Amino acid sequence: MEDTGALVRSIDSTDGPIPTIAFPPIGLTKKCPELGTGAVPTDIYHDPAIYQKELEAIFKRSWYMIGRAEDIASPGDFLVYELPTFRDSTLVCRDRSGNVNAFHNVCTHRGNVVEHRASGKCADRFVCRFHGWSYGLEQDGKTVFVPLNVEI
Repeated sequence: MEDTGALVRSIDSTDGPIPTIAFPPIGLTKKCPELGTGAVPTDIYHDPAIYQKELEAIFKRSWYMIGRAEDIASPGDFLVYELPTFRDSTLVCRDRSGNVNAFHNVCTHRGNVVEHRASGKCADRFVCRFHGWSYGLEQDGKTVFVPLNVEI
């Protein structure tokens, strides 16, 4: 058979060999023969180092739609959004002044989740169920109450 640069494939079947079919080089194979026609590396799908680079270069630089202002229309309304890419939970609430604020949904005392509900209404503070530390709705999310005998 003459070498025309075409890809050649032969197929076997139970009835015997099927004639060889020549496929002319097209697309990228024709434009970039150095790419070859072999298997494509799959490292990009499972290599942890590549994933970390993607997190830094792509995902951490992107905006995320986590809810609408109408979802937290009144003071004290909140929603919790889980960012699985970063293994992070974000608590978004409307404060008494009508401003929308977002915080990491984690207690600064022991690192537990502060708000377990997906959404709801909060009177004036978020309280960690573990030791009772409380955080305000306002922009700074400061600690507003710590039970007795606990050092900050």
